[in-house]
Amino acid sequence: MLPLCLIFLLVSTIFSQYRIENWSTEQGLPYKTVRSVLQTRDGYIWAATSDGLARFDGVRFTVFNTANSSGLKMNRLDFLAETVDGSLWIASEEGGLFRLRGGVFSSVSIADGLPGEIIYSLHADPTANRLTILTQKGIAVWQDEKIVSVEPMPEAKNRYDRLLDNTGALCVKEGDIVRRRAGGGTIEYKLPEDLPENLLARVYEDRTGAVWIGVFHHPSPGKAKLFVFNNNQISIFSDRDGLPNATVEPILEDRNGGIWIALGRFEDGGLVKFENGKFRRFTKEDGFGGLGVFDLTQDREGGIWAAISDNGLARITPRFITSLTRENGGLSSDNVYPLYEDPDGIIWSGAWRVGKERNGGVDQFENGGFKFFAGENDLTSLGPTALFKDREGVLWIGALSGLTRYKDGKFTKYTKENGFPHGSVSAITQTRDGTLWMATEEGLTKLLDNQFTEFTIADGLPHSDLRNLHEARDGTLWLATMGGLGSYKDGKFTKYGEIPPIQIRSIYEDADGTLWFGSYDAGIFRFKNGEFKAITVKDGLFQQGAFQILEDDFGQFWISSNRGIYRVSRAELNDFADGKIQMVTSVAYGVKDGMADAECNGGRSPAGFKSKKDGTLWFPTQKGVAVINPAAVKTNPLPPPVVIENARIDNQNVSNIKTAIELLPGQENLEIDYTGLSFTKPEQIRFRYRLENLDENWTEAGNRRTAFFPHLAPGEYVFRVVAANSDNVWNEEGAALKIVVKPPFYRTWIFLLACVAVGSLVIYAIYRRRVFHLERARRM
Repeated sequence: MLPLCLIFLLVSTIFSQYRIENWSTEQGLPYKTVRSVLQTRDGYIWAATSDGLARFDGVRFTVFNTANSSGLKMNRLDFLAETVDGSLWIASEEGGLFRLRGGVFSSVSIADGLPGEIIYSLHADPTANRLTILTQKGIAVWQDEKIVSVEPMPEAKNRYDRLLDNTGALCVKEGDIVRRRAGGGTIEYKLPEDLPENLLARVYEDRTGAVWIGVFHHPSPGKAKLFVFNNNQISIFSDRDGLPNATVEPILEDRNGGIWIALGRFEDGGLVKFENGKFRRFTKEDGFGGLGVFDLTQDREGGIWAAISDNGLARITPRFITSLTRENGGLSSDNVYPLYEDPDGIIWSGAWRVGKERNGGVDQFENGGFKFFAGENDLTSLGPTALFKDREGVLWIGALSGLTRYKDGKFTKYTKENGFPHGSVSAITQTRDGTLWMATEEGLTKLLDNQFTEFTIADGLPHSDLRNLHEARDGTLWLATMGGLGSYKDGKFTKYGEIPPIQIRSIYEDADGTLWFGSYDAGIFRFKNGEFKAITVKDGLFQQGAFQILEDDFGQFWISSNRGIYRVSRAELNDFADGKIQMVTSVAYGVKDGMADAECNGGRSPAGFKSKKDGTLWFPTQKGVAVINPAAVKTNPLPPPVVIENARIDNQNVSNIKTAIELLPGQENLEIDYTGLSFTKPEQIRFRYRLENLDENWTEAGNRRTAFFPHLAPGEYVFRVVAANSDNVWNEEGAALKIVVKPPFYRTWIFLLACVAVGSLVIYAIYRRRVFHLERARRM
């Protein structure tokens, strides 16, 4: 049996990994070289590239360049900074500084007071509306809409002659001494073991007050060093500590105190994190690609963004799902069906052969990986379909062509040839009275006192093909079949017409005794107080499939399907079934989250389990075993900022939508683009909108980010849109836009009054003519 401490060590190792998402030109970036990355106060991620500026909402990029933005004079961009007033400042590689405010670009140049055009660094004061600008000829400070101070300096040879640190302090290296001007004075840092010709790459002060100084030797081959000054102590790190030999670019301290270091495109660039006195490097095996990293930032939800020299953008977050496969986990085959933790804590998997290979069989988990346990010569077939250990310690293995008993090193096979009544076994369980029950594709089999007894449709089964079994607390044996649900109690079978004749795959009984049944393609069913309630995709489930239902220690159901694993609150499911809420929220996980393949396997038992040791959840998939650590799952409490981005009238963009838009007579079709700014599963952000003065109810738009309004009647409207993040936290304030639809002239008050006036004149004229003719007749 695997020692408990080894299990915990394994889990710690499995989940010390990261989830890395990547975006490059294929996803909409204008260029794969990203020099700077920043999240602005409104929630957008901005990327300065070598071919324009990109704005990202998590789903789509919007590109600004010299072709579509008149105030942006250059495309080769470098540094980004945002001042308190919401202005985005963009420095160009070729020289020049630009400002984006209110959707309009403008430039700041030598004519405005800059001491030089080549920008080496920008620092935005986090509390005051002030920007410090370091150029090759000195420092300037922008404030109150102008350059308020300039400090000329001798022209620098390159960007490493002097720099601004993360606090805005000017830093200069002379020999082996770094002088840092901060707080009205100058602090000197003497670098031991340093070469005078080494260049100053970066200075960073963390929240503890420690100062990190990065230097490197040029030309190649470079030797990078990192000095940390903390409470009169100096720590020196180099390649012997795992620090690659590359230019130290920005250093970032995350909100948990972790130190991230970007390494530029020099010798051995990339991304490292300082952990336990060593540098943990991110590689292709982690999903991180690129020759170097130029910039780092952390978004409001905790994600770390890397601007990569040759591979676009990356976002790094902790990963709580990992996959064990044939390649990295020792499985006999990647195609796993039954997955089982026995009463002794031993984990077993049933792996099916793939193609013509004679691999597959039963594997046992041990010492951090699976090892082969039983194969073709031991089992009735190479397709294990069920695993179960009874109270006597016998391991029962169901397969596509029979049953195998394992005890004390001996395998005993049961097939139709030697008395086993049926073929493929899908599930095995033992009831309280000691009876063993087998669900097969041809009926139900009971093993008692070494005798097999079979039950079929003729005995009352709802269908001959059974896929799962569960004995409830009241002693009822529930039967999941390919044609509905049945049960067995006190010698009697019962069919349940309330559930249609569909494939039932999973059965779960929660702590309250409520039963939950998962189907292949019809959602899940709750059975409580003698009543069934269906819950499907239209009610908020991610998928109709529910191959296995596992509950974690936090009241969340984790449900496997053909398109991944999704999480939904048991409390929400109960509230929906009780009529208290209209929808449930489910969060989906797949390959991006660490699964080797999103397609889960089911219909064989058990189709996964919750570990009794540590609460991790194990699911079989088409490519190995997906292991989830629910304790590491952090729900996102931040409602997404909502922005109305664009509007089109008859397919023509509206130039300014800040306050209101106007439709003139003859203009008919209105489209409004909006977005929600969350980077935690942005594809699962949900929207609803309403056009006031037209719609009484909200339109549930799902993840659609465009609203359509054809043929609006003349009048004034207000478009409102709200959004929820993937954990159903709503931004109820949302965003709003006033819409005015002008009537045609013939529907204006002026036209109507004119018509009334003309009509009155006509009537008066007719009246006068009539009076004239009457008077004339009387005179005659």
